Amino acid sequence: LWWPSLCTVSVLLFSLFPSAPEVTLSTNSSFTVVCSGWSKVTWKSAHEPSLEGLSVEDRGIPSMLVLHNVTWRHSGNHVCEKPSTEEIKDIAVFVPNPDEWFVPLGPGVMMKEGEEGTIPCVVFDPGVNVTLYELGSRAHVEGTYHPSKGITDILKDSSYICRGAMNGEEKASQVYYVYSIPWLISLSLFWVSKRPQSFSKLTLA
Repeated sequence: LWWPSLCTVSVLLFSLFPSAPEVTLSTNSSFTVVCSGWSKVTWKSAHEPSLEGLSVEDRGIPSMLVLHNVTWRHSGNHVCEKPSTEEIKDIAVFVPNPDEWFVPLGPGVMMKEGEEGTIPCVVFDPGVNVTLYELGSRAHVEGTYHPSKGITDILKDSSYICRGAMNGEEKASQVYYVYSIPWLISLSLFWVSKRPQSFSKLTLA
C-alpha cells in the first residue's frame, strides 16, 4: 500500500496543469490549463471576460482556462485562486506580435517614496531583451525584469521608457510616468446619518 508524501499531497491540493510558469503560443493555436485543488478554485484574468477566444469552464474543482484561436491580445498573466486559503497560482501566456513588442497598458505608475515600483513594460515575446531608461538619459536603470510583469526597481518622480532588442532589431515602448506618494498617514472617518443608506466621509492627512 502506497501513501503519498506530504510534498505530493501539497501539490495535489492546489496546482496547475501544465505546471510551467509561462508558455509561448503561436497565433491561431489553442491552449487549455487546468487548475485543481481539494476546494473551490477560480480563474482571474487581466482581460475582459468578453474577449473572443477566452473562456473558463468553471466546475468548481477543477476549473479550466481555455484559450482558442489565440492572437497577441491573449498575452498576459492568468491567475487561479483558491479563495478558502487565498493562495494563487499563475501562468504567463505569450503570443508574439511581429508588429508590436510591448503590450499597451496604462501610462501611470503610483508608488510610495523610497519603495520599489514596477514599470509594466510587458512583452508579447519573452525572447525580447528589455532595458529600462529614464527619458532623456542614455544610462539604463538597474532592476529586476520579468517578461510578464515588467521591470521592478526603486524609482523616482520621472518619465521612463523601455527599449527592446531581438535579432538585431530594436523597438521602444510607450512612455511611463511615475508619481510618488509621500509618506503621509491618511485617516478616513465615516459616520452614518439618521437617514438609511446615507453616509458622509472626512479624510484627514
